[in-house]
Amino acid sequence: MSDTAYVPPQQVVPTSSEASASPVSVDVTATRVLSYALAHNQVPVVSWVAVRNPGAPVSGATIRLSVRDAEGTIGSPVQLHADLGESAITVLTDVPLRLDPSAMLQIEEQRPGTIEVEVVHGDHPLGRQALPVHLLAAQQWLATPPSLALEMLAAHVLPNHPSITALVDEAADLLQERTGSPSVQGYQSGPERVDQIVAALTEAMYRRGIRCSEPPASWADTGQKVRTPGDVLDGRIGTCLDTVVVLAAALEQAGIRPMLWIVEGHAFLGYWREERPVDSAATTDVAPLVDLVDLGLVRLIETTLLTERGDGVTLPDLHRPAYASWLTGDLDRVLGVVDVHQARQDHILPLPARTRDADGTVQVVEYRPAVHGAPARPVPAEPTCTDVVLPRPLSGLLRLLGPPEARSRGGP
Repeated sequence: MSDTAYVPPQQVVPTSSEASASPVSVDVTATRVLSYALAHNQVPVVSWVAVRNPGAPVSGATIRLSVRDAEGTIGSPVQLHADLGESAITVLTDVPLRLDPSAMLQIEEQRPGTIEVEVVHGDHPLGRQALPVHLLAAQQWLATPPSLALEMLAAHVLPNHPSITALVDEAADLLQERTGSPSVQGYQSGPERVDQIVAALTEAMYRRGIRCSEPPASWADTGQKVRTPGDVLDGRIGTCLDTVVVLAAALEQAGIRPMLWIVEGHAFLGYWREERPVDSAATTDVAPLVDLVDLGLVRLIETTLLTERGDGVTLPDLHRPAYASWLTGDLDRVLGVVDVHQARQDHILPLPARTRDADGTVQVVEYRPAVHGAPARPVPAEPTCTDVVLPRPLSGLLRLLGPPEARSRGGP
């Protein structure tokens, strides 16, 4: 399924009292899978609306848009106004229809809905369209449509959750024991220190005794309700995706840039050992990233190994299985990669973290970059004469500014 869906036009034939206004047809292109993450990040759900007027001009037509389910509207309806030219097509591209986060938060199970578009002139209906959509449960992630879904996965990485702060504190204690310094300072002391921080975070997570839960059979068909850091670290259970987004949140709070690798029926984590500029938050073209893994700029973490009991694991132990299983040979099984730091730059922010006190009171912690992530130092992009700034929604194509030469595969 593509990022947006095109719906062919429908017409409403006017009654005799409406003969002065010709019927129109309505075309809609919109996102078919709607989520709490989209609502929280205020991403418009309609790309464009085209009104085809086959007859005389209509001055001051009103176009009404809304998202509905069986219980009513989800968000505030939108009204636009346009003059419909004679035998002309009027295209509206700046359509500010957004979902209500509070309403999307209340959805507990996936259910159907519709995006409704109605064109009227005064009291007379001229045309309408109803686009079926899927409304996801509040914590659900579905890998459809691919590019937009990958970008929205970054919203489920919650460095603002109190359980992440506790995990980072535990890692700082381990760093003090092992290196003589508890400092968690991102990239300020070079890639070797980055590796030490990541090793401490993985060790702290391993010590939680998390049990592995099986992921869904398909990310695109059923998806998954993503567990919170509290569910994983304190409840001690999680799928591969759960453990990936939780460890990614800890890396982000430590000022290290995580990468979410989504493959067929599985997920694993990556991280930048050095800061590199990227153009967008998600990509399905992963070959350039594998080159950077080969160069040692990116390391991988198979987080399911953190749920196995034994004598512990080292960073090389965590890297090798992910590389050998997914990044050698054919890369078609890799669905895409999300750069969480770039997602934040593109204004894809974490969902609010919700916890309960001992008395049952719900506490909500909103994301604040200065508190929940040590900001990475700015990395100047190499200017080119073809640089183009793309508006949101994001293109989903990540182009890395790095050595363009193809390199042979081989783990570090």
